[in-house]
Amino acid sequence: MKTCIFVIGDSDSGKSSVIRALTGCWRGGIRVLRTLSKKPIRILVVIGSLQEMVCKKFPPDKFLSELEKKFKIKRKDYDMIICALQVRLNSKKYSYDKYLMGAKNKGLKVKAAIIKDDNSKQVINFCKNNKIGCLELDLNKGYNEVAHEIRKKFYPK
Repeated sequence: MKTCIFVIGDSDSGKSSVIRALTGCWRGGIRVLRTLSKKPIRILVVIGSLQEMVCKKFPPDKFLSELEKKFKIKRKDYDMIICALQVRLNSKKYSYDKYLMGAKNKGLKVKAAIIKDDNSKQVINFCKNNKIGCLELDLNKGYNEVAHEIRKKFYPK
């Protein structure tokens, strides 16, 4: 089963920086990284939140197929997706919960790395109520430490 790790937070909260520290990637695309046990894993990295990437192109019910089109790949070409979601939006149609459930409904194992702030408890409660693994991130520890916590909790062994 493929895994999708969403890094979730407000606008300008450090989502992209967390993804860069986690993957070493400055641009999106397929990357081969290593798990903590040194096993290679193919990751589709998306820098920036899906909602900020022109919502009409990446709506919750179609974002997987649209990302695959954008990066010219097929589902068999990657093992994991890492991307960002913004918590507060004007449109409920593109809210973080719609993306989480959209990925879950497509058969992905969904994980949420949530940047600690005033909204994080709401997101954590949503995840727990929907059996989505979650981890609250304290960016005061630094991006590399937070990235290591994500790897330990969410990467395959």
